[in-house]
Amino acid sequence: IRGLNESDAIDLELEAGQISIHQERTVHGSLGNGSDRARIGLAYFYMPAHTRSTLGRRRATMIRGVDRYGHWDADRLPQHDLDPVSIEELKAAWKAYQDRGFSQSAETTPQ
Repeated sequence: IRGLNESDAIDLELEAGQISIHQERTVHGSLGNGSDRARIGLAYFYMPAHTRSTLGRRRATMIRGVDRYGHWDADRLPQHDLDPVSIEELKAAWKAYQDRGFSQSAETTPQ
């Protein structure tokens, strides 16, 4: 990464079971997972409704307001815990994410 000053880096060691919450562009990393338990990553992207995906049509959940632009397909909200339809949609979304090689970006259009 150009312009990265490693002398500004800080060590943040987490205990087993702890989480790190940081902005998506924060440079971060760790050694390999030596345990028999999965290491889980979770990403949320909050953006204005006028934002378009550079990867084509994608699904999104509207957090508030009204989508006046229609750039995203609305997620179906689960009807109950472990809703099988929602679980299948989640699996399909994850597969599409994996098939794209973890490449994500977005561009904005003027309002």
